[in-house]
Amino acid sequence: MKWAAGALFIAIVSCGIYQNEFNALNVLTGLLVLVTAYYAFVTARIAKTNEKVFHAMELQNIEMNRPYISIFPFVKPGDPIIYLRISNTGKTAATNVKMKIDRDFYKFAKKDDTNNLAALNVFKNEICSFPPGMELDFYLGTGPDIFSVNIVPPVNPMFFIVTATYSFFGKVVEEATTVDLRPYLNTVESDPLLHEIKELVKTLEKVKDALKQHQA
Repeated sequence: MKWAAGALFIAIVSCGIYQNEFNALNVLTGLLVLVTAYYAFVTARIAKTNEKVFHAMELQNIEMNRPYISIFPFVKPGDPIIYLRISNTGKTAATNVKMKIDRDFYKFAKKDDTNNLAALNVFKNEICSFPPGMELDFYLGTGPDIFSVNIVPPVNPMFFIVTATYSFFGKVVEEATTVDLRPYLNTVESDPLLHEIKELVKTLEKVKDALKQHQA
């Protein structure tokens, strides 16, 4: 009887151990599935983050090395003429460059086709390649040519839009630049060399006066 009870106890304990081992295995299996899923999730997040970083670096590299067609008015020291400059300020060549001006602009307010900016070759024909550092300068006119109130009706607008379409790295961009000449109204462009000469003349006059006083 005792032997039977002992055998039954051993059998129950054995069944309990087997059941606990089975439950533990299920728990471990479940934990392994969770850990694997978490690892897969983290790996996917890292891969996605790396992809974004790579894409951002690629875009940054393109922005640093792409061509830039810059269009702006400027004046030269001691020169009363206002110019228009079209240049490539980027690091690579722009290809298939097309430029368009949205209205007529006549150099020096001379209204004829030969002086019409819109009729120039650069605004009518495609430029196959525009290398970095290349600059094209065009006369616009003097202040009186552009801003004079005596020209009625006005020959030239005080601002216009130049649209440049060009290709690089397999991409095509279209950029519109507003050329505004109004900031030059009532301004004076001085030549630094002329300013220095004037200061030198003033200094010589002071020396001359000092010598006269000394001689007196």
